[in-house]
This record gives sequence, C-alpha cells and structure tokens, in this order.
Amino acid sequence: MRVGSARRKGVLGLVSARSISSAVVAICSNGVWTEVSGTGRRTGLRRASGLEKISDRLFNSDVERRPAGRAVVVTGASSGIGRTTVLRLAAAGYRVFAGVRRDQDAHRLVADVRGDVVPVRLDVTDADQVAAVAARMATEQDGAGVHGLVNNAGATLLGPWERVSLEEFRQLLEVNVVGQMAMIQALLPHLRRAGGRVVNIGSMAGRVAGPVFGPYAATKFALEGASDALRREVRGQGVHVVLVEPGAIATPIWGKASLRLDPTGPDDVYGDLLAGVRHGIVERSAQHGMSPDAVAAVVLRALTVSRPRTRYVVGRDARARVRLAGLLPDRFVDTTLVGVISRVGRAQRSGGTAR
Repeated sequence: MRVGSARRKGVLGLVSARSISSAVVAICSNGVWTEVSGTGRRTGLRRASGLEKISDRLFNSDVERRPAGRAVVVTGASSGIGRTTVLRLAAAGYRVFAGVRRDQDAHRLVADVRGDVVPVRLDVTDADQVAAVAARMATEQDGAGVHGLVNNAGATLLGPWERVSLEEFRQLLEVNVVGQMAMIQALLPHLRRAGGRVVNIGSMAGRVAGPVFGPYAATKFALEGASDALRREVRGQGVHVVLVEPGAIATPIWGKASLRLDPTGPDDVYGDLLAGVRHGIVERSAQHGMSPDAVAAVVLRALTVSRPRTRYVVGRDARARVRLAGLLPDRFVDTTLVGVISRVGRAQRSGGTAR
C-alpha cells in the first residue's frame, strides 16, 4: 500500500507523508529519536490527546486520598525508579516497605530517606521471601491491609533472538513476569482489605518492540496482558490495577543489564543493528534519559487519586511512540526502525556520523 493512497483513505490522512517520515523515528525504543515534527504534532497527535482528555473526565478523578500512615510495598527499591519512588512516597507520608536484596542497600535507604521507611529483604524470585513479606503485612498492619504494591523489580536482557541464551531468558521471565505475579498473589488479600492499588512498572518496550530488544520486550508485553486480565478480574473488589509505561530513563538498569551487543566480527549480519542499539539507544538512554523521579511522581499520583487511569505513559518520547504506532502500518515501522538504527550503527562502526 502506498503512503499517498493511505493519506486519502485512512487514518494516515491525519498527517502528511513528510511528517510521517520525520516523526516515525520517535517510535524507536528507549528514546534515541524523540521529536515529533511537522504537521503530525499539530494535527493527528493533538487529536489523540483530546480523546485522552475526554476519557479522563469520564472515567478518572483527581480527588486525592490522604496517604498518612498507609502502607505501600515497593519492590526493586535499591536504585533507580524504585529508590526514587520510596523517597517520594515517604515524603508524602506513606509507610514504605522497601524491598531490597542486600543489607548495604537497606542501610543506605535508612540513612538517606526521611520518613517512615522499612527495608525488607526481598528477591521476587524467592518464594520464601515473598511469603515472609506477606506475613509481615498481616502482622504489622494489624488488619488494616496494604494500600499499594509497586511492582518495580526488573532486569534487562538484550540481543538478537538467534543468540539469546534460553536459560537467561527463563530467568528474565522469572524476574519480570513470574516474580510480579508472585507479589500480587501474596498481597492481593491485603490490598483488597484496604481498597488498595497494584502499580506495575511496565515500559514502552511493552507497546513497541524494537530490534534486539526482543527478550526484554517479551516480558513487558506479558506484563501488559497480565495487568489487563487482573484489572478485569478484580473489578468491583475495590482494587485498582495500574500500568506505568516510561520512555527513556536514566537509570542504573543499563549498567546491570545483560547485553549481547558485541558483533562477532566485521561481517556479522547483525553488526549494524547491534552497534546502533548500543550507541544510539542504550548509551544515550543512560546519559540523557529523563529522571527516574518523573516516574516516581506518576506512581505517587496513581496511588493517591481516587480513580486512577489504567495506564500512565511517561515521557514525551513514549507518548509519541504510542500514538504513532497506532497510526502507521507495521511494515512501514519495520523498515524505518531498522533503517534508522542500522544507519547509526554503520556510522559508529566506520567512525563516521549518521545522517
């Protein structure tokens, strides 16, 4: 299908062919190219924003609930989004049970955070530790329940599917999907008692899967589906389920990630893609992504408003990718994504600059 005919017949008529070409790079994973230029920003994307505002007025409320003394469990609280969320929630008056895996992380949280913060030893893949946290909630909350569960613990694995270790992928699923569900199963009775919230930290990789992001994207797509199903299952039980979907974040997760981004040689069939993802996405996100506090602020909002949204997309790059992905044909996106990333990779490998 030609873009010209699509403009006349379908949704692509919202934007010009030129603006599509300049804007589609915003879809690229984790914020390498984030600007939306030309007519696309002034017309089609603004219309989508208008629909979101109407939906907010109909189904969401800004009336805030007082957090004083209410308990929230945050997983993956040692660094990045998790740590910043603990800081925000404690400052707002919550009693925060901060899940960490190492004693030094617990000590640092207690020293640095002002407010009611209780570090708990928690590896979401350890069934005994998950059960211990649930038992502690039953004892210490004295029947009051848990106001919120922030499922933030996560890991990253990147690389072409052909070269990904299936054992590492299974472990990634354990952390990013099974571990999240284990926490929900353990705490859902306490959340129901308090009329609480489940806030799952997703990713734009769960909406648009870029090349080489396959393993990580697979876990985030799974979390999207699990969250949608859970939200509908607990409807009417007083429990809200919320997805927070950030774009590019400057977070230590990139330093901890298992990356398969080194070409095997000059003739590697994935060489340009691997170099493009490393230099154009991973390194740029770590250096120039938005602050984790932007996500923490949204988490606080999701916990305090009386009727939260089902999804919060965080970051200009993330919002652009969601809207554009809904407008453009898959093969158009495929061609553009691979083309842009490969061009960056070729420039890096040759010592030049991508144009």
